[in-house]
Amino acid sequence: MIVDLILVSISVIISIFAIIYFSTHRENYGTKQTLILMILIYLIGGICYFTTFSLSSMTYFKSDIALILWKISMIIRIPAMLLLFSLRISIIESNKAKFTYISIISFLGGLIVGLLFLPNSFEIMNVEGVYIVGVKNIYFLIFNLLYDVFLIVFMIHILLKTYFIIGNKRLFRTMVFGTVVATFIILTNTLYLITQNLLFRYLHLTVYLGSSFFMLIMIVKKPEQFIDFSNKIYNFIIFHRSGILLYNYYVKNGNEADGSLLKGSILIGINHILLNFINKKDQLNLISLRNHHDILLEYDNELNYAILLIVRRKDVFIDRAVQLFMNNFSKLNEDKLLNLNGLIDTSVFKNTGEIIKEHFKPFLR
Repeated sequence: MIVDLILVSISVIISIFAIIYFSTHRENYGTKQTLILMILIYLIGGICYFTTFSLSSMTYFKSDIALILWKISMIIRIPAMLLLFSLRISIIESNKAKFTYISIISFLGGLIVGLLFLPNSFEIMNVEGVYIVGVKNIYFLIFNLLYDVFLIVFMIHILLKTYFIIGNKRLFRTMVFGTVVATFIILTNTLYLITQNLLFRYLHLTVYLGSSFFMLIMIVKKPEQFIDFSNKIYNFIIFHRSGILLYNYYVKNGNEADGSLLKGSILIGINHILLNFINKKDQLNLISLRNHHDILLEYDNELNYAILLIVRRKDVFIDRAVQLFMNNFSKLNEDKLLNLNGLIDTSVFKNTGEIIKEHFKPFLR
């Protein structure tokens, strides 16, 4: 009983800290959807699920109260795991795939919840001073197992798909570790339901708590792991203040229509902006297009150049990559940019492509 109370207290403290941290550092986590998902994961999983599941084994409560707490934890577990899964698919999959995944998991989750309310399906036993719930309804075990199997299969599928998109190998290894841990948490809960072995219960709680703490550390130290992989760059263009095009990086497998976005009135307007540089440094201007693309403009008034990006949408990770690119590009090409006059030889900037890949690789698809 004391061990369970200690675990619950630690989980609640970690979750409250995580929720407060996310709320006060929301600018680090891209989209509002990602931020909300992370807060809900700790609120529903770290506080609600962990607390009810732990308390349901305490003989301090009457057996019927303990059984109710256990059933509540099984109900909460379904959206808790679905939220964890949604955090990854929300930033990698198409809307059609998201609908398919979530529909299957939600359907199975609904069946599990319905079976929880069938009479005479569960019995609660006092084993060595701890309540254990015995499952008498075989269908509950079957659908619970299917729910877990689909979750694991979908997570592995998302992980493999991400492998071909993500450019950071260290970040990918972190995602692999997270998937392995999530799989272990799911399996230990399933084994506990099937065997009623207390070893699996404490393994489930301990790894759940450890992964919650580890996830918090990784979120604080490496918010880039929540980059929106559905975002992408279509064009990356560098202009001299005179309006001369210094470098143009076009992502070939993007929509061909995007290659002509800079023609006509848009190009005239951009040239007008470039010829009238603002005095304030490091100011990012945004032009939203009707086809749901964004044009980002960033200026360097000292070296007299500007970069222009056409992206699916502006977010904090794109902004950060732009600033890092500007610093690197300016440092490598400072002399060339300061000595540009008369006939400009743009071939001297051929090293730019590698710099772009270095800072924007996850968005170049």
